[in-house]
Amino acid sequence: MQPDKSTWESRVAEGLSECLSALPAGAAPEVALAAAAIRSAQAGFPAHKAGLMIEHNPHLGNYETVAEWVARREVDDDDWPSPEQRDKAIATDTLWLVQWYPETPVGFRMVAAADLAEALKAASE
Repeated sequence: MQPDKSTWESRVAEGLSECLSALPAGAAPEVALAAAAIRSAQAGFPAHKAGLMIEHNPHLGNYETVAEWVARREVDDDDWPSPEQRDKAIATDTLWLVQWYPETPVGFRMVAAADLAEALKAASE
């Protein structure tokens, strides 16, 4: 038997809070930034009946810049919350991806952004 949605959301929020409070002082800036974004999102992930993934800087796995990665059309123009987020990602060489499967493991949606908080906000709209 699965818990109802409010119970599940409460458990997720408690788990995130516990994980975030366990971060050591002086954690890497990326970790602190991600923790702050998750806190501000308050587990406001997009609804998904299958998987949800958050990825940071996938372009580095291929020794590429964000500009090169984008040029290969790894994301579509409408995957960005705004042209400013796309430009910022290219300028700072920092990229966050949120990918989720709203209904089934077959069809997914994706948001790409320079800021995790912006990616989560756009994914939840």
